[in-house]
Amino acid sequence: MRAWTESVLADARIRRDLVKYARTTFDDAELVRRTEALRDFGGDALVLWSPDNRVMPPEHGPRLAGLLPRGRYAEIRGAAVLSMLDEPEAVAREIGGFLAGDRSRGPG
Repeated sequence: MRAWTESVLADARIRRDLVKYARTTFDDAELVRRTEALRDFGGDALVLWSPDNRVMPPEHGPRLAGLLPRGRYAEIRGAAVLSMLDEPEAVAREIGGFLAGDRSRGPG
């Protein structure tokens, strides 16, 4: 945890950016419009999601993948918010399969 927070304490530029982000207000309608615009993305996309995390609802992962015309959804079980730190082998396996063109699981 210290490695993640020390830079905030030590670097005024990072503190400035964090404060700016924390004070940001978001326009819900604009966020919805931008999310819906993902339907226009024509490339392959992999959505990795942990149904066990406590920040993002589990149902949002499949919904996000479903917005992408060529989206693929894969669960990273046992991970919290930062799947690549909590379950790096599972993340690497999913990304490797995706990049190798393994479509055996199908889209979404």
